[in-house]
Amino acid sequence: MIAPETLRERQEQAIITAFSKFRGDLRLAERKALAEAFLDVLGDDGWTLASGDNGAALITAERMRQMTEEGYTAEHDARQKAALVYAGIAYAIAALEPSGPSYAAGDWWPWSAEAWKPTGDVVRDLTKSGALIAAAIDAAKLGSGK
Repeated sequence: MIAPETLRERQEQAIITAFSKFRGDLRLAERKALAEAFLDVLGDDGWTLASGDNGAALITAERMRQMTEEGYTAEHDARQKAALVYAGIAYAIAALEPSGPSYAAGDWWPWSAEAWKPTGDVVRDLTKSGALIAAAIDAAKLGSGK
């Protein structure tokens, strides 16, 4: 488990990096202030938005977790573009089968069997799917220079 202050620092840095890529016109102080404001509305778990848990918020929180806890950077993801899409598909299929993902969902999984972790919870698996697709979008944008 990461110490809370370290986790918050990593979350803040990930948000600042994201703002740098998509809003390069913002000064560092502005990006830092936005990151702090975003983090201030997070719940006690450090990922769920305290003000709600709509799909976009859940996907954003999961993507931030992937970046800060798992260490998946934009550069790493840029080398995994197709795999990220397949992984997102696998989790979406798993969400269709909440009583237990079939082998068909795992057929889409691009990495090792040990890394395949469907939960059987529709919302959680869709959240993972959305975050992986978001990573693929970011990787595609990074690769195309857009």
